[in-house]
Amino acid sequence: MKPPSFLIQTFGCRVNQAESKKIQEELINKGFIPFDTKNKTAPDLIILNTCAVTKKAEHEARQAINHFERTFPKAFLVATGCAVEAQKKLGIKLPAADLFIGNLDKEKIPQIIASCFPHFPEKKKTFQNKEAPVREWVKIQDGCRQYCSFCIVPLLRPNFQSKPPKEIIKEINRLVGRGVQEVVLCGINLSAFGQDLKPNLNLNDLINLILTKTKIPRLSLSSLTPNLITPSLIETYLKDHQQEKRLSIYFHLALQTGSPRLHRLMNRPKTDLNKTKKLLQYIKQEIPEFNLRADILVGFPGETEKDFRQTLQYIEEARIAFVHTFRFSPRPGTAAERMIEKGLWKEIPPEIKKERSRKVRALTKKIRQEEGKKLVGKKLNCLILGKKEGVWQGLTENFWEIEINASQKLVPKIIPVKITGLISDKKLRGKLLLKKSDKDFSHFLNQELRKNQDKKFAQSRNKLIGEKIISYGVRTKEIRKIVKKYWKEYPQLKTTAVCFTTAEKLISTKNLDNQLAGVFLLGLYQKISAIKDISWLEKLITKNINNWAVSDAFGSEVLAPVLKNSPKKNNLLYDWLNSENIWLKRAALVTTVKLKNKVENWEELAFKMLSLAEKEKEPLIKKASHWLEKAITITP
Repeated sequence: MKPPSFLIQTFGCRVNQAESKKIQEELINKGFIPFDTKNKTAPDLIILNTCAVTKKAEHEARQAINHFERTFPKAFLVATGCAVEAQKKLGIKLPAADLFIGNLDKEKIPQIIASCFPHFPEKKKTFQNKEAPVREWVKIQDGCRQYCSFCIVPLLRPNFQSKPPKEIIKEINRLVGRGVQEVVLCGINLSAFGQDLKPNLNLNDLINLILTKTKIPRLSLSSLTPNLITPSLIETYLKDHQQEKRLSIYFHLALQTGSPRLHRLMNRPKTDLNKTKKLLQYIKQEIPEFNLRADILVGFPGETEKDFRQTLQYIEEARIAFVHTFRFSPRPGTAAERMIEKGLWKEIPPEIKKERSRKVRALTKKIRQEEGKKLVGKKLNCLILGKKEGVWQGLTENFWEIEINASQKLVPKIIPVKITGLISDKKLRGKLLLKKSDKDFSHFLNQELRKNQDKKFAQSRNKLIGEKIISYGVRTKEIRKIVKKYWKEYPQLKTTAVCFTTAEKLISTKNLDNQLAGVFLLGLYQKISAIKDISWLEKLITKNINNWAVSDAFGSEVLAPVLKNSPKKNNLLYDWLNSENIWLKRAALVTTVKLKNKVENWEELAFKMLSLAEKEKEPLIKKASHWLEKAITITP
């Protein structure tokens, strides 16, 4: 029997999106299959995860139910989320659906739905997302008890609960294992996170825990109430920016107003708005690229011109560049609705709400353009999301959308880009830091190596004292570190042509650091895609036969894994051992040791190599021979 297909449509907040993702995973695990929207047939199951925070959201929920009832009349239609909860508790009216499930039972949706398809034999599968998303939301908290006077959410999300840190860490590590590059922490009220846990902890504690116990490349936060902007949170962000740069450098504030009077009337969490503004100004001073976004509510009952001017002033002084502005509308069951009905509060006329909304958008557009221009010429880390209409799309670390000019294929990872301009007041244009030509990779690596050069090593680079090279070990570690950094930041280096050309140019220079960097680069390439062109490799080694750095580094980094599948390996190793170059001799012996348990007739090769090296008196060769002899001795 063909597995039933399903379609999920989500409205509203990030929490809804995270919950829908969880439902999708569990349905797939139960054997359901996602509906292909390109398919001309109908889905068997439709789930609408609704919102009701505003009248507009409530209207969208009604529209969606009607639309899917008309379009796919035979599909099993399930409505869930806040609009369903509002229908049950506050009496709002929704069109008919096959099943309504409230927020409290949302986690049970996969089990409930499975029971509605009794003829479908459940086949458990492991969730695999073919699209391999690189950015995911992780729900860490649910429920709110703040009861802001304009807000319906506490009535619809009464189940107050924080997810235990161990579960959060486990979920993030699972996502990292799938290749996710960015996690966004979301909740109905993040300021309440941890209050119900024992021992208590707060959002800042959790952030530091995640940075310590996971390897997620980028961590972001969803909507924050102003009381969460504390000196300790700012300190965490500044410390991370100076070291690892794993925290996104933006805040999205659930600000609503810049008027202290309205802030109190709205029953927002107790906060000194002026202190919050100073903290925001401080972090922007320390990190000029830091981006501020906010939710702004205009037309709250009794909002005076003075109140509104204070909001505009707050936006200007804090440099809030992006806003989601919405006009007040009384929601059922809220304090604001009751105050209006009793005549204690007076609604603002619609035309004034509209004009104030326009002014907020105009001001933030001006700020956004100014902030965007300041970014031009700067380097920002960018998460590659994919291609759209032939152009690479991404999200910068300060949450600007960006288009990237790049002819080569980019992998969905975080890479540095240079901002070259603005496409619009909401979108940047950028380019990869390195130019298209392969020459630039070796050039920039050379610059980085010289900048980090150990002076002691530079002065004694060619002085051999027996087997020792002064500062060689220390310098090699530094070179490895630099090469790994470039390997991680520039995905172009993982392509065969670019990697080989760059390595060859580095090895061909007279600079020892470059030569080592070139070999280490080939070693990194070898780990992801085996080098098969032995003739190219042989030519490169022969060309640098008298280069001790190439000879020695090749033996430990590249030769063993390359030669293990080569029919020419024995002859090559014999030739190298008979050469006049002590480093190539050593490389041949070291490579033979590393080939142990990787090739057939290894012992025969090893004994032949030992016999060839028997007459060598050079301490360097004798020591390598001893390693090979020891390897033979301990062979089972």
